[in-house]
Amino acid sequence: MAALLVVSAATLLYVLRDLDPALAWSAYATLDLRWLAVCVAILATQQLLRAARMHWILAPRSRPGFGRQLAITAIGFMAITTLPLRLGEAARPWLLAREGVSVAEGTGAVVVERTFDLLALIGLLLAATLLVEQPSGALALPGGVDVVSAATRSVGAVVATALAALLALLLGGERVASILRRVPGVGEPAADFVLRMRAALRGLSRSPARLLAVAAVSAAVWLATVATAWAMLWAYPGLPRSPALALTLATAVIAGTLVLPTPGFFGPFELSAQAVLVLWSVERGHAASFAIAWHLLVFLFTFGVGWVFAALLGVSVREAIARPEPSEAS
Repeated sequence: MAALLVVSAATLLYVLRDLDPALAWSAYATLDLRWLAVCVAILATQQLLRAARMHWILAPRSRPGFGRQLAITAIGFMAITTLPLRLGEAARPWLLAREGVSVAEGTGAVVVERTFDLLALIGLLLAATLLVEQPSGALALPGGVDVVSAATRSVGAVVATALAALLALLLGGERVASILRRVPGVGEPAADFVLRMRAALRGLSRSPARLLAVAAVSAAVWLATVATAWAMLWAYPGLPRSPALALTLATAVIAGTLVLPTPGFFGPFELSAQAVLVLWSVERGHAASFAIAWHLLVFLFTFGVGWVFAALLGVSVREAIARPEPSEAS
């Protein structure tokens, strides 16, 4: 945590050194509110898509109603964007457990969702590197870390590991459970957890229609991120507005926050967006003010919507972020 806070502060300071407060306020005063409204509409659509995807991943017999699923999704992503290293992922299995979904099934659903997300992200990374011509190393962070190539390697390794783990769980779940049962103290509940997760994954694998729906929605979720970047370019005065720039912006920001998952993604988000805009011949201070405005819009929307749904569901924000032990959640 301490190391990530230092990284967050250092990268933010690196971006802010180029910021001219007077020019930034002048740009903010002339933001096109119509395009900002489009950004908010796309972000809201993205939340609906995420809720629908989780709704389809979960087995019909156990999943909550769509309204409750939307609330759980909003609260979960609020936790994800608040905690470092995406530790907020644990919030959704806990929230689903409050609705009667086993912790194992909820965790399995999140694993499946994130595997599809990683596959979609590989598609974005390939599109950004193959379809958009850019100088070598143009998206490098200080120290020479090329965020796109680093993220491609990281995502590829994570996807391969996740697919191997899912395959092992599907094919050898009973064997894994029998090994776990030999562990004193925690063996039996751990084995039960593995078998429940296996049952959840097998249920999804037996439904091609649900698999196709999840894959299609995952692609739409990530395309919505590109659409948000494009709408934000139209909202901000004096910037290029090409789809290629929007694609590169979205990909670089996703890659930067994947490589450096700081609390709230503050620092790597701004630094990655600024690097792309400078590549497109935007002045560094102007690029910094755009990056800050875009990130604040996304963060405030995600946190605000999560906070509202937490209140409606009777969950405190602190409880959602620092959830109780699984035994309490059950």
